[in-house]
Amino acid sequence: MKRLIPMISEKMLIQELKNLVAFGILHRKAYKEIPPRVEYSLTSYGHKVLPIIDQIKTFGNILIEKDHS
Repeated sequence: MKRLIPMISEKMLIQELKNLVAFGILHRKAYKEIPPRVEYSLTSYGHKVLPIIDQIKTFGNILIEKDHS
């Protein structure tokens, strides 16, 4: 995710991931390895949110096009 959002700080990314886990949107799996490794995946509840996010993205793109025309 850090590569997809290069301007986000490590602290903010961790905070947002914790929030998404707390809301039940993401599942967090920690591996007892050195170096430590953590994987996040969408929960079934998280999959239900995807159409809403897609609509917000579409709306945002419409606003961007409107501002550039």
